[in-house]
Amino acid sequence: MRARCFSSTHKSFKDYGGRGITVCDRWVESFDNFYADMGPRPSASHQIDRANNEEGYAPENCRWATRTENMRNRRVTVRYGGLTLRELSEQTGVAYETLKTRSCRGLLLRDA
Repeated sequence: MRARCFSSTHKSFKDYGGRGITVCDRWVESFDNFYADMGPRPSASHQIDRANNEEGYAPENCRWATRTENMRNRRVTVRYGGLTLRELSEQTGVAYETLKTRSCRGLLLRDA
């Protein structure tokens, strides 16, 4: 989190610090503050996730999420009726690849 936001040599800096994503001062000050706000990681499969990807790392915008949850919360994720294509596939039983093809052809209406 800190390296992506503060180190211009980090491979992901352009997607974080390079576009203005920050870490709140309280967390920069100490790991103990971060731990007090976030608590322990629920499991080894959980990662820090920002609810709003346009905002920085801060207690009100961060949560523990599984890799799957985190991957579904990306800037490039297209949503339909609030659902990702994977979630829409799971709920409707329509194959993900079918929905992806329909999406590319403009046959699904994307959320505004």
